[in-house]
Amino acid sequence: MITFQEESYKIMFTPEFENLMIPHYQEVGGFKDSDKIKLSLNWDMYKVIGENGNVVMFTVRNSGELIGYNFYIVSTHPHYKDTLIAEADSIYLTPQFRKGYTGYKLIKYSINKLKERVNAITLNMHVDHSFESLAKRLGFNLLEYKFVLEV
Repeated sequence: MITFQEESYKIMFTPEFENLMIPHYQEVGGFKDSDKIKLSLNWDMYKVIGENGNVVMFTVRNSGELIGYNFYIVSTHPHYKDTLIAEADSIYLTPQFRKGYTGYKLIKYSINKLKERVNAITLNMHVDHSFESLAKRLGFNLLEYKFVLEV
């Protein structure tokens, strides 16, 4: 049975989360092919912002097993100091659950929970693994493009 829930940010520090985070990074990590930039998560930073209530974690489970997550950093923005924004940090769903509506339902669940707390929600995706049509179906609008130059 597929279930969706909000969980503590502390799940990030568990083996079950790591078991999904590693294949997630291998699939869509921004600099996964770089010789210069290697994944090195700042766990201390996640712990601090989590303790401050600024990490909101949503998970999807299949019969209790973690199969995906969608989490946000919630804060004001330097350009919009009076606006609370939920900035998507990471979204991942195990490949065998991507067909059907599980991903849609995870994001929809997240939106419904976040809209009680924030003024805007962002959703980020890797260009090679776009789910733009899903985002549009959920009401998101394309706001900007992001380019990266590795130096």
